[in-house]
Amino acid sequence: MGLRDEIQADIAEAFNDDLADAIHTFTCERISKTNWDPKTETYVEVKENYSGRGVLFGSYSQYEIQTLGVLAT
Repeated sequence: MGLRDEIQADIAEAFNDDLADAIHTFTCERISKTNWDPKTETYVEVKENYSGRGVLFGSYSQYEIQTLGVLAT
């Protein structure tokens, strides 16, 4: 195991134990539109759900998130 792997493992352990109160879990849904048919003016809507955890560094604008096609739940 290299130095980078050791440091990464130590940081992950810290966020699981000592810094657990700084971590927030989230669930999101990304909606994308594909296969545009100009003749019928239709598209296929694809929804991708994902979740994770991370450290929040303040707030974000809901409008900024929506322009990226990511809706937080």
